[in-house]
Amino acid sequence: MRKFVFTFLVFFVSTKLCAQDSLVQAIMARGIELHDQGQYNDAIAEYEKALALKPKDGFINYELALSYYYQEDFGKTIAYASIAAEEESEHGLQAVILLGSVYDQTGEYKRSIKALEKGIKTYGDYFLIWYNLGVTATGHEDFEKAEVAFVKAVGNKLDHANSHFALGRILLAQDRRVEAIYPLLFCALLDPNSERSAIVYQSIEQAFGAGVVRENDTTTGITMTVGQKGENQAIRSAELMMSMLEASRYLEKYDTLSEEEIDMELMSSFLRFMAELDFGKRDDFFTNYYIPFFGAVAESEHMTTFYHFIRMSMYPSSQQWCDEHGQELQAFFDWLDALDV
Repeated sequence: MRKFVFTFLVFFVSTKLCAQDSLVQAIMARGIELHDQGQYNDAIAEYEKALALKPKDGFINYELALSYYYQEDFGKTIAYASIAAEEESEHGLQAVILLGSVYDQTGEYKRSIKALEKGIKTYGDYFLIWYNLGVTATGHEDFEKAEVAFVKAVGNKLDHANSHFALGRILLAQDRRVEAIYPLLFCALLDPNSERSAIVYQSIEQAFGAGVVRENDTTTGITMTVGQKGENQAIRSAELMMSMLEASRYLEKYDTLSEEEIDMELMSSFLRFMAELDFGKRDDFFTNYYIPFFGAVAESEHMTTFYHFIRMSMYPSSQQWCDEHGQELQAFFDWLDALDV
């Protein structure tokens, strides 16, 4: 008899919980629909009904925080996002990112970084937390912290084009053009044909050409500059080589080549040079991945394909080349899939 009563109670409680979950899901669905329509007060009213049933639920608290965020009620955003962030779930993770953004928007940079770093301890090296930490640090010109964050982001999500682009841009902002080339090239490879793609390739050209000033139409009117003092000797050598290569485009030996052919030859020469450099004790994502990866591209039979592919958003001639060389593109993609760097 006792066994029957116990079984009945378990069944009753389970049925009640299932009914409650279904009710919460229905309420939340209505709330999200209202939020998507911009009716934030009505959405919040629905979410509060669900919250009364499950006060600590990460999903409910995150959606509440999000609606308050769109209303620019940052105090309540922080309150509900903080509760959601305690739950180890997808919504808890999104709440961590939201907290970082809100603290930054309200001028609390240190609290923003602290919230994101706490999220990393909870969720591990999740690329979006690192990316948002990098964005926040960049906004405050904390480039050292931003660089670490973006490198962590690309190391954990290699196909996240935004992280490569952001890393390249902060390196350019510090006149570290040799290193900036690599994440920018990778971004161009991942995202060759979007509204941003032309900006990416312009940044690549800026990096290659920054160390050379041509004062007249002769090779004697060229001034070259080398990077900042205190840089790694290999990087200084690379920056000198980059400037020398850029200056060499005006030599007679290139008179019979088109601008595209010269550009491709100089880019290939630089990437091969970098792959052969001795970086000593430097051991990071650049020396372990970026540099050997693009060195392999430059040494391969696919350099021409790579070159036209990454610049097709900016140059119609490269777009036309890609349109006419589908087999070469597919062979390049197959080669990339098989590449082990």
